[in-house]
Amino acid sequence: MAGGRAGSVATTRFPVTYSRLLARELQLDEAGQAGLLAGTTLTPAALSSLDREVGAEDQYAIIRNALALSGDPAFGLHWGRCLYYNAHGALGQLMVCSPTLADGLQAASRFADLRGRFVAMTQVRDERWLIVHVQPLLPLDAVGLFFMEALLVSTQRNIESITGRRFDD
Repeated sequence: MAGGRAGSVATTRFPVTYSRLLARELQLDEAGQAGLLAGTTLTPAALSSLDREVGAEDQYAIIRNALALSGDPAFGLHWGRCLYYNAHGALGQLMVCSPTLADGLQAASRFADLRGRFVAMTQVRDERWLIVHVQPLLPLDAVGLFFMEALLVSTQRNIESITGRRFDD
């Protein structure tokens, strides 16, 4: 139970924002969006909704389709670079507006499942480092790896943005 919320990965709901951002990154027109959404209950019109949620099975199908359309097995890494804090809604705002980086990461750890329950996050702090442990809740197949790559790259980019320093160590 991450973030104090009950529920399994299978019952997770994802904001449609992520699917819309996938379509944008792939530069898909309406016909391309139909290909991205193939095998789901969504239509291209659903991507323009501001408050719609996507069920786990549909989101996994969208990711499989995005990987196929991109032809890039590392697409999660590339897409994660585009996910700045504002892509994560209120959770992103909470992270960036927290008084310290540690507080922001704690908020992300505590409420990560609000944007899609696919990892459990915890923190450990020692004298020098703040260590964030990320435990996948999905099998590390193509979809699970996509989620992990996008999450880790997005987190890195957001930390760099908050601290004003690129990771180089």
